[in-house]
Amino acid sequence: MARRFFHTRAKFQATSLLAGDEPVNDFSWYTDGAPNFPGVHGAIVNFYNNSPGAHPVAHWIGRTLSRAAGTAQLDTTEVTGHLDGSAAGPPIAMANWTLGAPDAVQEFPRGLAIVLDMHGDLTAISEFGPVDATIPTGDEAVDEGAPATHSGRDRPRSRLRGRIFIPCPTLSSSVEDGATREVTVALVPTEDLAASASTLLNIDMPFVTSTWAVWSRRNAAMVPVVGGWVDNAYGSSRRRRLEEQGRLLWT
Repeated sequence: MARRFFHTRAKFQATSLLAGDEPVNDFSWYTDGAPNFPGVHGAIVNFYNNSPGAHPVAHWIGRTLSRAAGTAQLDTTEVTGHLDGSAAGPPIAMANWTLGAPDAVQEFPRGLAIVLDMHGDLTAISEFGPVDATIPTGDEAVDEGAPATHSGRDRPRSRLRGRIFIPCPTLSSSVEDGATREVTVALVPTEDLAASASTLLNIDMPFVTSTWAVWSRRNAAMVPVVGGWVDNAYGSSRRRRLEEQGRLLWT
């Protein structure tokens, strides 16, 4: 059977019920057999709600995301023949699920995240390539009026890397350096996230005869994830930053 490629989006409902407050996480995968959608969906839910670490990933996701039954969603689209990022049509498999319980503390402002980095095999792949006059411009820059392509040096390795932003991290996920007073991600949540990613990669996805992958639209290809890391610095998403709720004038 020919290899088939899929993209699954995990969607979270915000307690505000505003679409703009709802983050998403994306998972790419492929299989050489018949796709096991319930199995893959279960593996992704397990990534959030169960962990061999001290806590599940959901523990570190704040209360601004709903824990009501069935309010989270997984949408899977087949992207075979569309690995260049061209339109692939609507989802062909969907599932509702419930995000696990959070730590009972406040969270950082929306826009911050704990970042899971993953990558394919980087052996013999250069970080920088030759100058390319047709590098696609990022969506945010295009939204501001930049051209769709620009000139620059290619980044072959970056095409084989991906990220998942774990949204709305709780204050308890942080630690303050006693000397510098810098606030970073504490060790325990980084260990929990790494353990959950390792379980997804090495146990849960292979169990349902599927392979977690990095999807490079530029290369029009998926490559298997072989590992990754979790930094102790919070990441940020400009599109998810907290909008102003009020304004105090002064003179």
